[in-house]
Amino acid sequence: MPVSFFVLLLIHASFAFSQTNNGAKSGRLTIANGTVSAVATFDTPRLLHERIVAGHPYSADRVIEHTQTLIDGTHIDQKHETAREYRDSEGRIRTEQKLFKGPRAPESAKDELPSLVQIFDLVAGYSYTLDPRKLIAHRVALPPQSSEWRPVPLGSAALPPQTSSKTVGQRSFLQRKIKKDSLGTELIDGVLAEGTRIAVTTPTGAEGNDRPLTRTCEHWRSEEMDLMLLSKCTDPRTGKTTMRLDNFDPTEPDPVLFQVPPEYTVVDDHGSFAVGFKTP
Repeated sequence: MPVSFFVLLLIHASFAFSQTNNGAKSGRLTIANGTVSAVATFDTPRLLHERIVAGHPYSADRVIEHTQTLIDGTHIDQKHETAREYRDSEGRIRTEQKLFKGPRAPESAKDELPSLVQIFDLVAGYSYTLDPRKLIAHRVALPPQSSEWRPVPLGSAALPPQTSSKTVGQRSFLQRKIKKDSLGTELIDGVLAEGTRIAVTTPTGAEGNDRPLTRTCEHWRSEEMDLMLLSKCTDPRTGKTTMRLDNFDPTEPDPVLFQVPPEYTVVDDHGSFAVGFKTP
C-alpha cells in the first residue's frame, strides 16, 4: 500500500471525531521500528455546546456504531467509543478521546497512546487543549455565547455525501425533499428526550439514481440538558450509524477534571497549534 494512502487512511480514521467537535484540521502519523508518533493541528476548538448549561451535570461515554451490508453480502459492523464527556453544574465541559484510533495501529501500542483532553470553560470564556508530551495547555478564547445555537449531533447530518461533481452536487442538494416529524417524548437513562425523525429524499435522476434515495435520521434530544442522547441514521448507500451515550451518570463530576493540571504550562494561542504524542 503506498505510504501516502496509508497515512491518509489512518488520519481519516483518527480524526473524524475531532473534525466534528474538537477542531482538528489535519494530522501526520508515522510508524517506524515499533514506534508510533502523530501530530494533530488544531484551529479554534469546536464545542459540543455553545451556550452555558448550568445545573445539569453529567458524565458519559459517547459511542458510535456503524453497520452496513455490501452488495456481495459482506457485513460490516464497527463500534467506536469516541469520547468520554463530563459537564459540571457551572456548565464547564471536559472531553477525553484517543488522539489516534487508526485501525492499523500496533496492538502493543494501543494501550500506551495518550488521550487528547480538552476543557471548555464557557464561564471564563476559554478552552484548554492539553498536550501530554510537552505538558502544555493551549488556551484559546471562546466565541461569544448564543442562546439560539444548537449543536449538530455527531454522525447525524441530515444530508448524504456530495458527489464528486460540484455542479451535480449543488443541483442534487436543491432538489432534495426534507420531511420532519415529531416522535413525541421518551425517557432515556432517566432523562426526558424529544424525538424527531428527518427524512431527506434525493429524487430519481438527481445523482444518476434510477429510483429515489432516502436517508432517515431519528434524533432524541433533551432540551433541558441541551444534550443529544441518541441519534440513528439509515442511508441505502452507507448503512446505519448510531450515536448514543453509554454509562450515563447525572451526578456532579470531580471538580479537578475541569482544572489544568499544575504541572502544565498555559500558553495562549490565537491561531493554529499542534498536539502530538510518541510511544516509547
